[in-house]
Amino acid sequence: VRKMTLTKGVNTPFHELMDLAASRFQGVQLQPTCQFLDADGDQLTVSSDDELRDALEGATSAGSTPIFTMEAAAVKEEDPDAWMVVGSVPSPGEQNPGPQSGSDGLASSNELVFWVNGDKHTLTDPDPSLLLVNYLHSVGLTGTKIGCGEGGCGCCTVTLSKPTTNPSSDAPASEVLSVNSCMRLLCSVDGLEVTTTEGIGSQKEGFHPIQEKIAEGNGSQCGYCTSGWVMNMYSLMESTAEPTASDIEQHFDGNLCRCTGYRPILESFKTFASDGCGHDHSHADACADIEDSGKCQKRCGGQAKACAYKRAPPLSADVAQHRASAKLLHFKEAASGDQWFRPLTLSDLATIQASPHARGAPLAALPSGADVKLVCANTSIGVAKYFPVGTAQPAPTGPKVTIDIKDVVELQAVSEDAQGMTVGGVVTIAKLITAMEGSKWMTAASDPASSPFGAAVRHLKRVANVQVRNAGSWAGNLMLTKNHPAFGSDIVTVFSALGVTLQVGAADGTRSLMSMEDFFDADLTGKLILAAVLPSNAPAPGSVVHFHTFKTAQRHVNAHAIVNAGFNIVCDAATGKVSKATVVFNGVAKKLLFAHKTEQALIGSPLNTAALTAALAAAHEDVATTGASLDPRHTPDYRNALVDSFVYKLFLHCQASLDPRIASALTPFAAAEDRPVSSGVRSYDTDPAEFPVSKALPKLSAQIQASGEASYVSTMQPAQGLHAAIVYSTKANAKIVTIDPSPALTMP
Repeated sequence: VRKMTLTKGVNTPFHELMDLAASRFQGVQLQPTCQFLDADGDQLTVSSDDELRDALEGATSAGSTPIFTMEAAAVKEEDPDAWMVVGSVPSPGEQNPGPQSGSDGLASSNELVFWVNGDKHTLTDPDPSLLLVNYLHSVGLTGTKIGCGEGGCGCCTVTLSKPTTNPSSDAPASEVLSVNSCMRLLCSVDGLEVTTTEGIGSQKEGFHPIQEKIAEGNGSQCGYCTSGWVMNMYSLMESTAEPTASDIEQHFDGNLCRCTGYRPILESFKTFASDGCGHDHSHADACADIEDSGKCQKRCGGQAKACAYKRAPPLSADVAQHRASAKLLHFKEAASGDQWFRPLTLSDLATIQASPHARGAPLAALPSGADVKLVCANTSIGVAKYFPVGTAQPAPTGPKVTIDIKDVVELQAVSEDAQGMTVGGVVTIAKLITAMEGSKWMTAASDPASSPFGAAVRHLKRVANVQVRNAGSWAGNLMLTKNHPAFGSDIVTVFSALGVTLQVGAADGTRSLMSMEDFFDADLTGKLILAAVLPSNAPAPGSVVHFHTFKTAQRHVNAHAIVNAGFNIVCDAATGKVSKATVVFNGVAKKLLFAHKTEQALIGSPLNTAALTAALAAAHEDVATTGASLDPRHTPDYRNALVDSFVYKLFLHCQASLDPRIASALTPFAAAEDRPVSSGVRSYDTDPAEFPVSKALPKLSAQIQASGEASYVSTMQPAQGLHAAIVYSTKANAKIVTIDPSPALTMP
């Protein structure tokens, strides 16, 4: 049984009904006709537009839901794929379809298995282009909203959980992350638990403490974004033992609210802070009602963390078992021919690329028009559309082939040695930041925040937002910049200034090392980024390292750089002269700019006024030689002015002392991590003598907005019936003689 929505109502063409049915019963070939039971109990055959219209109009008049019966076409027994039904559940004693095997012995599964709010979902050959948020809506979970569709507003936030090995216990631990479901491809959630706001609390099951708090604290007005705030907070509470008020405030750079205001939202969430209660919850100041005897009376106003939160139970054993027995995945969508692969090792990837496999030729044998793409989290779809492609490429004309490499074990490693740190290609930006913060090159520094790793971490925390950093990989960000040179990537700038070396290779085992500068000119056909080697940049005896990065954007976080810059300057401790310099600008030229003329202007000179004048002139020459940025949103003069300001600030940072008149130039904008925790006071102009009249009360619908149960037009399933839209006449003061609806009826 499949529920289908006919957006054209009674005007739905018959072929669209059958196409929709085919998409809902993937893997099953249907007969070209269907059966319909009318209000009189007669079985009618429907095979044309007119017959379908009559059936739908009859059902509408009778006030009933039309039910159609589709029949599967005869299939050959030697074609096992034809028998696979989306969402099928084997009967007791029946075996699940085992791994498929191609002629080369490559075993794969075409089943996607994941859990949503504790319920197991099994899909066969799902559509590789289907987004997680759209799937959630299709199964009735519309509490997860669609806003910007590019990871910028956070209203689509859900929680992803997966079992991990707990070194201190035999029981499996869980990794819990908040991600944007509007960019997450459904096929990438195999073996994961997806939690939406409906899964943590509801009117029927009782609201979750987070849902209650945001409602009680007047943190929901229109409520459209509320479920995203709730789930990001839920992810923080489930992944952090005792978050502080500062932790909470810094966790929401990926959530926007356009009507309520941030104070009531943050104040509501900070009631869960380990350092934010400050209330006496001894509850011994009054006798309880007999009906409430033995219950917490919340004399603290419900503010105490101990009164408010209980963590979710651990993931089920089924989830851990599925992850432990993970297989290479291969999905093929019947209608489009699009394919999805999920290799687990580089050997799997090499086999996919070069060998025949079940239901398909090797990727090397695909037609030239095929669109083959490696993905880790698909977060680039929120950015790439704003920037032109660098090298002109013919538009793909064949099927899309997506290879999800995030589970390739060889690409997940993080290690540290005497020279620095090596980070695998699919390590997320968030994990990269955590690894750098915990490395000895930062923790052992005399001033960790000012060390090269410390300065780099501070800049990396301005990349995108929590949800995107949780999902996107640093290597994916580099590839985004390689394909879209006008994108002013912060990661590229930081890595280039650090002197990162990339390990690039093919799945067959070939390896090569290349600098960041060489990477952007290299042909990577058939290759991928395996790892990055981050040098420690620890100063040698007798030298001083000045590492600084800068960024100007429309917002401090969650905003692309207009221009950014990185400087890695090594000076002789005795003379103050520059012995080595790396200068990188991004966003000012048509591609990432390694400013070699600026570097040469610095080397051999002390960082004085004469060197500053020479460096500024050289920087302008570097920009002019490379060519202006291709991004039309800001003028070249403005971008050049930003370069001047960055060079000037570098020189100020490198001085032993500064005249107070110019020292203020180094006073930075107060970033979120530098500001004290916000606070606010609310008051109500009420008269207690008139209560309950004028008494302030939380909005009655706030709780169901927080739980995702409130209805919005954009998430309603359209009912059967007629739909109208406003159109404008091309003539004024005229009479409508006839209307030709045929162009409208041809629209999807």
